[in-house]
Amino acid sequence: MIHNQKLSQGSLLHRQVPDGASLSDFLADLDLRGRTWCIVELHGHGGFSVGPSDALSFYLVLRGEFRLQMANGEMLVMDEGDIVMVISGEAHALRTGSGGASEPLDFFRTAEQSDRPRRIQIGNGEREGVQQILCGRLKVQWQQDLRRLPLPPLLVQKATRRGADAAAAWLRPIKFVFLTRGSAALLTKFASFHLSMAIRDEPQFRELFELGNGVDPIDHAVKLLSSNYTAQWSMLSIAQRVGMSRSSFFARFKKEVGRAPMQFLHERRMEAARELLEHGVPLGEVPAQVGYRSQAAFRRRYSSFFGVPPSDRRVSSRKIRRPTSTGARKNRN
Repeated sequence: MIHNQKLSQGSLLHRQVPDGASLSDFLADLDLRGRTWCIVELHGHGGFSVGPSDALSFYLVLRGEFRLQMANGEMLVMDEGDIVMVISGEAHALRTGSGGASEPLDFFRTAEQSDRPRRIQIGNGEREGVQQILCGRLKVQWQQDLRRLPLPPLLVQKATRRGADAAAAWLRPIKFVFLTRGSAALLTKFASFHLSMAIRDEPQFRELFELGNGVDPIDHAVKLLSSNYTAQWSMLSIAQRVGMSRSSFFARFKKEVGRAPMQFLHERRMEAARELLEHGVPLGEVPAQVGYRSQAAFRRRYSSFFGVPPSDRRVSSRKIRRPTSTGARKNRN
């Protein structure tokens, strides 16, 4: 299977999942519309830029290597056979080199509906060195009761995990489609399939459906913080992951667990830090391994929590209360 990668946080339409609803129910109603497709051929160094839009941008590298750069500076290298979908509508640019100039892709502005992809040439150079990328701009059809929750601005499917030969093999029938009439409509269905597959593989989307089918959000938060304590959590990001508002989540978590979410997180980090030090991990390496970016902040937290600095090898006897289930937490009533 093509591998799905998750990048930095953006936004995608979500819904509050009714009891009994499945991920298949949602994907069955997900669809892409439109036939705005082109094949951009880049000769030499250069690229093209795409302005902000409420549409989805779909890219498939047919030949060569491209660098996709978002407006915030985030960059992704795309190899032959890779698929990238910009679902946030953010402005971005694609180049064949890190320093190449880019020109606006006017074809996307007009949203022309074609029967087969238009070929667009950028730059001048030998045919042998041309790099190609399939580009589509499509409208996403969602259910009426959706609302916005955070998800990645990009969905990335890396074909190169299957090996270069396998990536080239699965591209051959797709390239043949470009030569036939009606290929634009087929490509839209092809893109819709890959969007559904990428969303299905998105962990945060699966969590949404789990929470909508009886998983307790506080139990889920405890598991998230306990198993992924090195992440740079904030109160808002935790609340969003479990589908609650910031204030409601804080009040309910503190009532049921007995302490605030961030306090619980720091306790879990301290427990992990103590274990690392006991196993001989150098003190200078411990902060980063338990989620602290600052050595000074880690030392202050450790000294305050255990009563001795981390350089003191005496093992603290302080026990950390870690709820493992709903029954281990405080009474909810």
